[in-house]
Amino acid sequence: MKITLLSFFVMIFTFVARAQDVTSQYTWMEHPDFVIKGDELKNFPGGQLSEMLIGRLPGIDHINTANLESQVVFIVDGFVWKSIDAIYINNIEQIAYYRGGLNAKLGVQNETPNGVIVITTKTAKFKQPLKVDVNTILGNNFYKKELVNKENRMLQSYNVALSQGLDKFSWRASAGFNSATRNLTGFDFTRQFQLNGDLRFSPLKWLDLGLNANYAPVKGSLEIGNIQLANSSTMNSHAKIKHDDWNGTFYMNVKPVKGLLNEIKVLKGKTVVDQGLNTETSRYYDPSYTAESHSNELRSGKYKYLSFQDDLSYRFSVDEDKIRFKAGANFQYHKFNSDYEVVSKSFFNGQQSNSFENLTKSWLEYYTLVGDLSVNFYDVLFLKGGVRSDKSKKSLTKAIYAPFFYADLNFKQVLLKDVNEVNEIRLFGSYGEYRSFVPLITESSMIGITDEFANMFINANLNDDLDKVKVRNFGLKTIFFDRLKLSADWYKNDNNAFISVSIPSVGNGFETMVVQARVAYSGWRVWGSADVFKNALFRWNTGLNFFKNKTKMVSGNQVDLNSNVDFKLALQAGMQQHFSYDNFSLNLNGSAYFNHPVISPDYSGNMVLLRSEKATFINLNYLSFGYNFKDQISDKKLKDLNISLVARNLVLDKRYVNDVILSKTVGIALNASF
Repeated sequence: MKITLLSFFVMIFTFVARAQDVTSQYTWMEHPDFVIKGDELKNFPGGQLSEMLIGRLPGIDHINTANLESQVVFIVDGFVWKSIDAIYINNIEQIAYYRGGLNAKLGVQNETPNGVIVITTKTAKFKQPLKVDVNTILGNNFYKKELVNKENRMLQSYNVALSQGLDKFSWRASAGFNSATRNLTGFDFTRQFQLNGDLRFSPLKWLDLGLNANYAPVKGSLEIGNIQLANSSTMNSHAKIKHDDWNGTFYMNVKPVKGLLNEIKVLKGKTVVDQGLNTETSRYYDPSYTAESHSNELRSGKYKYLSFQDDLSYRFSVDEDKIRFKAGANFQYHKFNSDYEVVSKSFFNGQQSNSFENLTKSWLEYYTLVGDLSVNFYDVLFLKGGVRSDKSKKSLTKAIYAPFFYADLNFKQVLLKDVNEVNEIRLFGSYGEYRSFVPLITESSMIGITDEFANMFINANLNDDLDKVKVRNFGLKTIFFDRLKLSADWYKNDNNAFISVSIPSVGNGFETMVVQARVAYSGWRVWGSADVFKNALFRWNTGLNFFKNKTKMVSGNQVDLNSNVDFKLALQAGMQQHFSYDNFSLNLNGSAYFNHPVISPDYSGNMVLLRSEKATFINLNYLSFGYNFKDQISDKKLKDLNISLVARNLVLDKRYVNDVILSKTVGIALNASF
């Protein structure tokens, strides 16, 4: 680390250049594909970020969205988060999405094939008067009774945030409660409290200090009774969950000289999960004999993590600020520990018939060094390149290196500088290589409960024997008439995966077989938005995206790659519409996919034969019709008031989609600021 810092300072002071002002914190990526403001999602009648983003981010599959955390990597304020639902949507300032070669900058943390979502949380600004924001959603969820033995359940979401900024000190605190808001793939019976606090202190012009804390406990209990089964049988079930998630972040930004910024961040947190399922079944063979079975399953886990980052960057320019440089050096330390236990017991007529216990312990501790350099030539050509090194603390294996490159050429500045109708034509490309951990793909069998530990690290050591996997993309971004944006790109990346499948065992039971495979992901995306009307009275903004993702097993053990599997690309689409007239507003969001291959296993001896069916899904997953009372407000204390009718999944058509239970929700949202 000392050598890295010394070399960096030598590089800085040997340049004869003019330093630039540091106007913002270090950003993980300078050119995201897509950006969403957090306030666009605050009235969504649901509590899962994965559902709110359906149809909005081109390239993320709309199928199996409950496992979004296994599709993308979430970075919150500079750190990778595992439990993203612990953050409340009203605490999110901005969501940025990137899919390309710069993902290799995450090194071994790049576990997923579909890119990176970077979340910036809200903080209070300095010199800001006391402000109170209230956001409330009340509604009703409607279910298919035959699926969950319930027809409806009340949805509640409340959030209050207070913020204030003085000359050198600012603070923000928020408290939220939601109930029955996680209904993407099941019947939600949980209640969640969410507390957040953020402090900022700037005692000197060159020094900023900050502290952020989150606490999000979840509890729930559900009785499902007297479900009629075949053969005159009845079933009673009791499911429960308790989930505590907390973390805290400390950061310090030091700007000792012009252009130089040193950011130090520390993240510490813990996740504790306890979930159980108790099932009783009674079968009546005749009036004189009744057979009773009982099963009890308990899953519990603890996940502790500690991360430290020291990011040093220097910005400078030459040739009268026409050529701008940014050099960076980053040191990281990560430590994770997890314990996951499953206890299952079965009884038949009072006698224990089966018992299963399993305890999994895993740990990971490693260091990371990242160095990169970016150059902007006359706002025409932007180049960025670097390398990341990951080294396990308790392993004798070599360090794992991950190089990454990005290039961006602005044709507007070269060929069309005087054409006012063309605002931007930008060609970009990226490439990266990395070795990553192999995630274990699992799903919980419990209704409405996701296995929180499905994507935890399962390797105790870095595996240097795995071949490097590659990620790359090439594309084009354009803006015309200052109102029409069109973008397109192609991507391809490889990954290693452990796939857990259930296969028939002796008797009528099933056992789990783990299949290791090299998987290739490729596809293309087209997305755009347009301000169709943008006059003062009536505004209409429309957004559309289309993409096709292809997943192919390149190699694998105990997998028949010549079996009846159709990997033909499936067309997927997303839609956003925003209308406003005077004080009225209408927002729509929808998603669809057509002829999507749904893979399921067939079994032949010791081989897994994969087959596919075609699934089609069309959904209007969000509607908001609101009115703003700003012209009617006479109370000086009330700054803003908006009331909206909100709904999700109002229009739904699906075929061969049997892995999701989509409820419909109708409610009222209120937003007020004081």
